[in-house]
Amino acid sequence: MRPGALDKLVSIVGDVEVDDGAGGTTSTPAPVLELEPAAIAQLTAEERLRGGVQAAEATHRVTLWYRPTVNVGHRVVYADPHAGRVRTFEIVTVRNVDERGVELELEAVERVS
Repeated sequence: MRPGALDKLVSIVGDVEVDDGAGGTTSTPAPVLELEPAAIAQLTAEERLRGGVQAAEATHRVTLWYRPTVNVGHRVVYADPHAGRVRTFEIVTVRNVDERGVELELEAVERVS
């Protein structure tokens, strides 16, 4: 992987359980990695009608340097300067490319409604 190919800065966010003050717990987002160089490439996209509302779903490949703390269920957060909004991708697969501990390929789903 060429370092210049990682042309975006992303954060990886996971949920942690915290005390809610009433004897239970609540889930809250917490950063796993912040401002990590990455490449994002769209793989598939589709639109459909859900409950009378137009919804879009796109699958992306997110490539970054290997980090053992990244897991399925975490989210990739990208402040997209071209779209003028923050985009969130749910990680559905994590692949340690060639099992070398150098590069990660994530398959992540972006849902927009």
